[in-house]
Amino acid sequence: SEQDGTSMNKHYHVMVCVTGQRTCERLIRHSAAFAQTLDCPVSVVHVADDTSPFLGVGDTAGALEYLYRISAHFGADMTILRSTDVVGTLADFAKKNHITHIVLGGPAATGVWEFPGKLRQALPGVEQCIIPSDAMAAAAAAQALPLTPQVQL
Repeated sequence: SEQDGTSMNKHYHVMVCVTGQRTCERLIRHSAAFAQTLDCPVSVVHVADDTSPFLGVGDTAGALEYLYRISAHFGADMTILRSTDVVGTLADFAKKNHITHIVLGGPAATGVWEFPGKLRQALPGVEQCIIPSDAMAAAAAAQALPLTPQVQL
Protein backbone atom coordinates (compact mmCIF):
# COMPACT_ATOMS: atom_id res chain seq x y z
CA SER A 1 0.00 0.00 0.00
CA GLU A 2 1.02 3.61 -0.38
CA GLN A 3 0.99 4.11 3.40
CA ASP A 4 3.92 1.76 4.03
CA GLY A 5 5.88 3.00 1.00
CA THR A 6 5.48 -0.13 -1.11
CA SER A 7 3.32 1.15 -3.94
CA MET A 8 4.51 -1.31 -6.60
CA ASN A 9 2.61 -1.93 -9.79
CA LYS A 10 0.90 -5.30 -9.29
CA HIS A 11 0.05 -5.58 -13.00
CA TYR A 12 3.64 -6.51 -13.88
CA HIS A 13 6.05 -9.03 -12.38
CA VAL A 14 9.50 -9.89 -13.78
CA MET A 15 11.02 -13.36 -13.42
CA VAL A 16 14.75 -13.88 -13.95
CA CYS A 17 15.93 -17.40 -14.76
CA VAL A 18 19.45 -18.07 -13.44
CA THR A 19 21.84 -20.98 -13.55
CA GLY A 20 24.39 -21.74 -10.86
CA GLN A 21 26.92 -19.31 -12.31
CA ARG A 22 28.09 -15.97 -10.92
CA THR A 23 27.83 -14.46 -14.41
CA CYS A 24 24.04 -14.49 -13.98
CA GLU A 25 24.54 -11.34 -11.90
CA ARG A 26 24.18 -9.38 -15.17
CA LEU A 27 20.67 -10.81 -15.61
CA ILE A 28 19.65 -9.73 -12.12
CA ARG A 29 21.09 -6.24 -12.62
CA HIS A 30 19.33 -5.86 -15.99
CA SER A 31 16.04 -7.15 -14.59
CA ALA A 32 16.18 -4.85 -11.59
CA ALA A 33 16.66 -1.83 -13.87
CA PHE A 34 13.85 -3.03 -16.16
CA ALA A 35 11.51 -3.68 -13.22
CA GLN A 36 12.25 -0.20 -11.91
CA THR A 37 10.88 1.28 -15.14
CA LEU A 38 7.73 -0.84 -14.69
CA ASP A 39 7.62 -0.22 -10.93
CA CYS A 40 7.15 -3.93 -10.30
CA PRO A 41 8.66 -6.80 -8.31
CA VAL A 42 11.44 -9.12 -9.50
CA SER A 43 11.67 -12.83 -8.74
CA VAL A 44 14.96 -14.62 -9.37
CA VAL A 45 14.46 -18.35 -9.98
CA HIS A 46 16.91 -21.24 -10.19
CA VAL A 47 15.76 -24.78 -10.94
CA ALA A 48 18.12 -27.37 -9.45
CA ASP A 49 18.10 -30.90 -10.81
CA ASP A 50 16.47 -32.97 -8.07
CA THR A 51 18.85 -35.86 -8.74
CA SER A 52 21.88 -33.85 -7.56
CA PRO A 53 22.75 -32.27 -4.18
CA PHE A 54 20.41 -29.38 -3.29
CA LEU A 55 22.88 -26.58 -3.98
CA GLY A 56 24.71 -28.46 -6.69
CA VAL A 57 28.34 -29.44 -6.81
CA GLY A 58 31.59 -27.52 -7.16
CA ASP A 59 31.20 -23.77 -7.42
CA THR A 60 27.40 -23.88 -7.81
CA ALA A 61 26.64 -23.49 -4.08
CA GLY A 62 28.94 -20.48 -3.77
CA ALA A 63 27.55 -18.96 -6.96
CA LEU A 64 23.94 -19.37 -5.78
CA GLU A 65 24.81 -17.78 -2.42
CA TYR A 66 26.40 -14.88 -4.34
CA LEU A 67 23.33 -14.52 -6.59
CA TYR A 68 21.10 -14.59 -3.51
CA ARG A 69 23.04 -11.65 -2.03
CA ILE A 70 22.88 -9.76 -5.36
CA SER A 71 19.12 -10.42 -5.56
CA ALA A 72 18.60 -9.12 -2.02
CA HIS A 73 20.72 -6.04 -2.82
CA PHE A 74 18.35 -5.20 -5.67
CA GLY A 75 15.22 -5.97 -3.64
CA ALA A 76 14.41 -9.16 -5.55
CA ASP A 77 13.36 -12.42 -3.97
CA MET A 78 15.23 -15.58 -4.98
CA THR A 79 13.69 -19.03 -5.16
CA ILE A 80 15.46 -22.34 -5.72
CA LEU A 81 13.19 -25.10 -6.98
CA ARG A 82 14.03 -28.79 -7.45
CA SER A 83 12.93 -30.63 -10.56
CA THR A 84 14.11 -32.53 -13.61
CA ASP A 85 11.52 -30.63 -15.71
CA VAL A 86 13.02 -27.14 -15.85
CA VAL A 87 10.55 -25.66 -18.35
CA GLY A 88 7.49 -27.10 -16.60
CA THR A 89 8.72 -25.94 -13.20
CA LEU A 90 9.44 -22.40 -14.43
CA ALA A 91 6.07 -22.28 -16.18
CA ASP A 92 4.27 -23.35 -12.98
CA PHE A 93 6.15 -20.72 -10.97
CA ALA A 94 5.33 -18.07 -13.57
CA LYS A 95 1.62 -18.91 -13.55
CA LYS A 96 1.36 -19.03 -9.75
CA ASN A 97 3.18 -15.70 -9.40
CA HIS A 98 1.45 -13.90 -12.30
CA ILE A 99 4.72 -13.31 -14.15
CA THR A 100 4.40 -10.93 -17.10
CA HIS A 101 8.05 -10.76 -18.24
CA ILE A 102 10.82 -13.37 -18.23
CA VAL A 103 14.51 -12.52 -18.49
CA LEU A 104 16.87 -15.22 -19.74
CA GLY A 105 20.58 -15.32 -20.39
CA GLY A 106 21.65 -16.08 -23.93
CA PRO A 107 23.42 -19.32 -24.77
CA ALA A 108 27.12 -19.57 -24.00
CA ALA A 109 27.82 -21.12 -27.40
CA THR A 110 26.34 -20.67 -30.82
CA GLY A 111 23.99 -23.29 -32.14
CA VAL A 112 20.43 -24.40 -31.58
CA TRP A 113 19.02 -23.32 -28.24
CA GLU A 114 15.51 -24.65 -27.70
CA PHE A 115 14.86 -23.38 -24.17
CA PRO A 116 13.24 -20.01 -25.03
CA GLY A 117 10.91 -21.62 -27.56
CA LYS A 118 9.81 -24.30 -25.12
CA LEU A 119 9.22 -21.68 -22.42
CA ARG A 120 7.28 -19.49 -24.89
CA GLN A 121 5.10 -22.50 -25.77
CA ALA A 122 4.37 -23.12 -22.08
CA LEU A 123 3.74 -19.41 -21.38
CA PRO A 124 2.40 -17.84 -24.61
CA GLY A 125 1.24 -14.61 -22.97
CA VAL A 126 4.51 -13.84 -21.20
CA GLU A 127 7.10 -11.55 -22.80
CA GLN A 128 10.69 -12.81 -22.99
CA CYS A 129 13.87 -10.79 -22.94
CA ILE A 130 17.09 -12.63 -23.76
CA ILE A 131 20.29 -10.97 -22.56
CA PRO A 132 23.28 -12.24 -24.55
CA SER A 133 26.34 -13.45 -22.69
CA ASP A 134 29.26 -11.03 -22.73
CA ALA A 135 31.09 -13.32 -25.15
CA MET A 136 28.09 -13.55 -27.49
CA ALA A 137 27.56 -9.77 -27.39
CA ALA A 138 31.22 -9.18 -28.23
CA ALA A 139 31.09 -11.68 -31.10
CA ALA A 140 27.92 -10.10 -32.49
CA ALA A 141 29.45 -6.63 -32.26
CA ALA A 142 32.60 -7.84 -34.02
CA GLN A 143 30.53 -9.29 -36.86
CA ALA A 144 28.37 -6.19 -37.18
CA LEU A 145 31.21 -3.68 -37.17
CA PRO A 146 34.17 -4.32 -39.42
CA LEU A 147 37.49 -3.71 -37.70
CA THR A 148 38.91 -2.00 -40.77
CA PRO A 149 36.97 0.52 -42.81
CA GLN A 150 35.50 -0.92 -46.00
CA VAL A 151 35.96 2.03 -48.32
CA GLN A 152 35.67 1.78 -52.09
CA LEU A 153 37.92 4.21 -53.95
